Order: sequence, then structure tokens, then C-alpha cells
Amino acid sequence: MILNKYSFQNFVIDDGNELAHAAAMLAIDGSMEYNPFIVFGKLDSGKTHLLRATKIAIERKHKKSKILYTTGKKFISKLINTMRKAYPTYLEDFIKYCCHYDTIIIDDIDYLKGKNYTQEMFHNVIDDLVSRNKRVILASGMSPSKYLPITSEYNSGIIVDIQAPKILKV
Repeated sequence: MILNKYSFQNFVIDDGNELAHAAAMLAIDGSMEYNPFIVFGKLDSGKTHLLRATKIAIERKHKKSKILYTTGKKFISKLINTMRKAYPTYLEDFIKYCCHYDTIIIDDIDYLKGKNYTQEMFHNVIDDLVSRNKRVILASGMSPSKYLPITSEYNSGIIVDIQAPKILKV
């Protein structure tokens, strides 16, 4: 059996990432208890590995599940393109596009830093998706409280600081 480089079989769990791993396991099981699930940490802390492993595990466990896996930059580009084509209904159109998916996984949402109007649109989209029970998993290189309005909608989820494992798997 060939293992995917980013599977959980290759994910080293220790004190610095066990909470993030546990939250990912809940998301995989379909729990909406902590939605959205936001993980943040420094470069090479395992954020992308965790997101990709979560995507793979969801695909295996929920075979008919539709997953959008993208980067913050691509997600926002799609939102802006929708805005240009479908003003004034762009936000509704974009949310409708996202609602085709059961799970939305976005890496590098710190791309939003310094983009106030875009942050507001992003917040509205995520809020709407969470209220529709869409599983939302986000990753950032810094605490999202530094650039997103962390409101009660985000408080229904979990925000986890992930640290690189002290022991590397060989």
C-alpha cells in the first residue's frame, strides 16, 4: 500500500499538535461541535499536512462527501471574480457555489491580512456556511484574531495553535 505523504499515518502527534489532531478527528467524524475549526502556527508546524490528511480521511470515511480544498488566495480570487460578474448578487452567488460542498478547507487564510473589505466578505461567507452546517476548516500562519473579526460565530468553533512536533518520524 502506497501511503500519501500527507496522510495521518505520516503525521507525528505530540504535545504541540495533539489538540489540533483531536479537533481534526472530530471534523472527520462529522461532528459540528467545533465548527469552524481554525488551526494556526508558524511555518513548518504541520498545518498543511493536517489539512491534507483531514481531507484524505474525510474522502475515505464519507465517500460521497464533496470537498473544496483551496488556498486563501484562490478562494478570495474566486470571490472577487464572482463579485465582478454578478454584482449585486455576488455574495449570494458565491455562497451558493460554496454550498455545493459539504466541507470547505482553506489553507493560508492569513492572505487576508490588511484587506479589510475582503476580510468582511470572507467573514460573511464563513458565517453563512457554518450556519448551514457546512464543515469549515481553516489554516493560518498567525492567529486569526490579528486580522479577522473573531465574533460569536467563530466562538462556536475552535481555534488551535499548532506547534511542530519535537520528534520527526523517519
